[in-house]
Amino acid sequence: MENPVPTGGMRIPEGMEGPPPEGWEYTPPKSSSEYGDEYVLTEKKRDLLGELKKTLSASTMPLFNVWKQKVLLAKCPEDDADKRANLEQVLKREQAAHAENVAKVAALRKQLEGMGWEFGAETELMDLLPTKEELSKEEHQRWTVFVNQHTGRIFREQSKLLAKMKEIKKTRA
Repeated sequence: MENPVPTGGMRIPEGMEGPPPEGWEYTPPKSSSEYGDEYVLTEKKRDLLGELKKTLSASTMPLFNVWKQKVLLAKCPEDDADKRANLEQVLKREQAAHAENVAKVAALRKQLEGMGWEFGAETELMDLLPTKEELSKEEHQRWTVFVNQHTGRIFREQSKLLAKMKEIKKTRA
């Protein structure tokens, strides 16, 4: 064998000591496009939904941190310039992270809608995201529960799409 199995020099895995068995031939995995357009579209939708799920989940922390920094700024003495500057810097960073999430959700939504994806209750969630920078602690808790419910729905939808992908692979293998 030209390329030894990387084991850190400790040992050669059992069954791989000698040459490959008679008739064994390496076959590289098929690319997505070899399964057809339906497979590629399903895979793309599943990937985009995964990105949407991650982005929505990531939206909770910047929103909480914006609220927290505003509370801390309100309590910070006016004459403590260094502390106020630090709090304002963190606030701006968290507002930028929130704005980035809003833009990413909008872009993902547009891509998915362009692929013919129909949103259900997630539409309400995505519509609320841009308007929710000013949250109280209780509103943030409700928002987090709401996001968790919707990301759970997205996960279930991804599971259905994965099952569809497996079925397509099975029929075209």
